[in-house]
Amino acid sequence: MLEKLWFAGVLAALMCCAPHNVLAADAADKVPGGAQTTQWGDGPDGIVRNGKPTAKGWVSLFDGRTLKGWVYEKGFWKVQDGAIVGDKGGSSPHHHYMFSARDYSDFELHIDCKMTGYNSGVCCRIHPQSFDDVPGYQVDMGDGFWGCLWDEHHRQKKILDFPAEEANRIVHKGDWNHYYFRCQGTQVTILLNGVKTGTVDDPEG
Repeated sequence: MLEKLWFAGVLAALMCCAPHNVLAADAADKVPGGAQTTQWGDGPDGIVRNGKPTAKGWVSLFDGRTLKGWVYEKGFWKVQDGAIVGDKGGSSPHHHYMFSARDYSDFELHIDCKMTGYNSGVCCRIHPQSFDDVPGYQVDMGDGFWGCLWDEHHRQKKILDFPAEEANRIVHKGDWNHYYFRCQGTQVTILLNGVKTGTVDDPEG
């Protein structure tokens, strides 16, 4: 069964902090598309109106007020102005990942994210060993990485590449961006701001 997950709200990810399986919040006036209907993903499940998916069956992973349902290190994550904010604190060598308390198998996710700093991402299909060591995939953010799928702490390489020049045309730098992605079996499909950056089938993942 393909579970439908969304961040009823927004995630602000700073400086290489990477959340886990999935995220979302309801500050529709702050995110791309705001109070309008937008096709962020392929098919009817990709339609979002007023910050929420229009199709039935979607489950919010963020209540807009607390970090209930998430596993994280205190001091690196907080809720501020209806968004989850992660900050690794400047030069810390560790990642300080945050991940959902629940496990998910096949799922699709809507998430709005805003990044300051040089790199971040939303992780999926992970097997956390610690808050710094999280083998699995990262739907990536950052110059040269937007729209890509990275193998984190295992093969250490791009599993799905998306040309930087194309990403630069669709990314809202310093502002909110929307990721919709689907993990089904060994296949991962990614759309960034409504543009499909690719699908990969990766049995080794």
